[in-house]
Amino acid sequence: MKACGVVAVLVSFLLLNFVSMTESFPNGAPVEACIYQTVPNHTGTKPSPPSTFSHEFVATQGNWVPGANIHVHVSGPKIKGFFIQAIDDDYKPIGSFIKNVYSG
Repeated sequence: MKACGVVAVLVSFLLLNFVSMTESFPNGAPVEACIYQTVPNHTGTKPSPPSTFSHEFVATQGNWVPGANIHVHVSGPKIKGFFIQAIDDDYKPIGSFIKNVYSG
């Protein structure tokens, strides 16, 4: 029985030692951990069917021209966050987003 206690202590020590050697990012994971080439990059996740969406994203227009602004309105229950990106015909990110005074 005493050997089981020694083994348990040794395993606990090794696990705690391993945990102390892990690294993390102070501001969360990089975007690439969540999105890769406009597709969710979380292991084992699949897109939800549109019929299950509880939020609505509405853009003032579908195409952008230089110098124009496109307003995007998000509505629905409170969420922790979301990822939205403007892309060109080659799926490369373009443009930038500006948080307005009505954003939460």
